[in-house]
Amino acid sequence: MTAVLERTPPARPSNHRLSPAPAHAWLPAPGEVGTRRLTMTPEQAEAFLSRNVANRPLSEGNILSIEAELLAGRAIYDATPIRFDVNGELIDGQHRCHAVVRSGVPLDVLVVYGLPVAAKDVIDTGRVRKGSDSLAMAGEVNTSILASTLRLVARWSDEAGLQGGRDRRVSNAELMGILARTPGIREAVAVVSGSREHRTIAPPSVMAFTIWLLRRIDHGAADYFINSTVEGANLGARDPRLILRRVLLNAPARRTIGDYRNTLAWFIKAWNAHRSGSQISLLAFKPSEAFPLPRGLAPSVAAA
Repeated sequence: MTAVLERTPPARPSNHRLSPAPAHAWLPAPGEVGTRRLTMTPEQAEAFLSRNVANRPLSEGNILSIEAELLAGRAIYDATPIRFDVNGELIDGQHRCHAVVRSGVPLDVLVVYGLPVAAKDVIDTGRVRKGSDSLAMAGEVNTSILASTLRLVARWSDEAGLQGGRDRRVSNAELMGILARTPGIREAVAVVSGSREHRTIAPPSVMAFTIWLLRRIDHGAADYFINSTVEGANLGARDPRLILRRVLLNAPARRTIGDYRNTLAWFIKAWNAHRSGSQISLLAFKPSEAFPLPRGLAPSVAAA
């Protein structure tokens, strides 16, 4: 149903020639003001994109994230509008349109049209609801570390060991789903949140993820390995735990996805040497290497 509030001339002449609406698709006419809820099919999304003449640069990661939500059936109608200005040009919603076209999955959307041309300067300038916000609203604690750790779980599942190093946006809905099906993740995060030493020696999310991952192999052995590495006491000169501790403490500030991959690879390599009783003098991970998997990890966990 279309609710047309008024019909006004364009606020300013547009420099772009607009395409007419194709068959079986709808487009707002220049000067038309109103709202409309519809099912955005791939054809409809392509029609909307034909009016995408002066928008912000596309984010491939954002498109991939929305596409994943559509394919997983997690995308729902939330009244976040597709927006057109008074000249009939698309000013908000291009990423959703591209995701629908790529996935072939329709999406129910609200369309708002006839907005002032200047509206695009104030869209998406507020504070975005982060994953930690959604977790807090669900009653979770330690939400900043928990959200970051759940993103690592998502990437591990995507790549069977973070092999590709690809960073994709993980939606809040996906984070909540991962939390529901990942037993032990809260407990691992609680260990890190409650220990300054655990948070200092490695990025908190990587430490929490490592604890969770290794506990799935052997809970007691994992805690012994992690705690003795953190404490660093009574370890031989070539003990993998001591070498790991030194590498972690000497590492530069860890800020990028690649740095986090390196840190996790160091943990896993040291764990593997420790479990096999090996002594080492060097611990390194090269980007050209296959990403290591923890010794004793079941195939179902490796691909989890």
